[in-house]
Amino acid sequence: MLIYAPYSQDGQNITVTGTSGELFDLVNTAQGTNIPYAGYKSFHDAVIITVEGGSIRMGYGVEPTAELGTVLNRGGSYGFVGTSITNIRLISVDGSDSKVSIQVGDSAAGESNWVSFNGPFDTGALPSDGKTLTMEAPTADTEYAFQIPEGTSKLTFKLRDRNVDFKYALGSAADAGILSTANYSQMNGGDIYCEDGLDVSDDQYMYFSSTDASQVGELIYWVVN
Repeated sequence: MLIYAPYSQDGQNITVTGTSGELFDLVNTAQGTNIPYAGYKSFHDAVIITVEGGSIRMGYGVEPTAELGTVLNRGGSYGFVGTSITNIRLISVDGSDSKVSIQVGDSAAGESNWVSFNGPFDTGALPSDGKTLTMEAPTADTEYAFQIPEGTSKLTFKLRDRNVDFKYALGSAADAGILSTANYSQMNGGDIYCEDGLDVSDDQYMYFSSTDASQVGELIYWVVN
């Protein structure tokens, strides 16, 4: 990812409130401007969002609410690359103001689309020694679960069919059924979910469901030695 300097340094630190706001509008507010794309270019296709305050939700081309939208957790850094970022909207989960820092730029050749990291964002390649688990998901809108191996430090998850949307959530065995609540995140077809900085116990699961039937979920994980 090639990062571009903001129009004003103040634009790197925005405030997300309990009212849904478009990313560039929030940048304009932070830097006290009212200019197209907050001084960036309309064709930028990558952004890193670091949540310093309370958790927020993101909508892409739709209005997120406190209950609906992709969750960006407090303390996490999330990179979204390879697609237009002009339609990103953000809202605070609990209605209070949340401090968020951003870096805007362009994707580099070969970077994955819509990759998020619940931990320090690392644009480097993932290690090559990951192990792969697969699970068939024969029925649409039905929850399936991987048990994440103990000691896992990072993981990625995707559907092999890149045209199918999916939901996901992490939790314990007691959280079975979580996808029928509001405590899940939504990913578009072709998205890859990543999580870094983990310290998995023996009771951690990746729950997922797909919008279409006859799918295969693929979980790649790395274990600390």
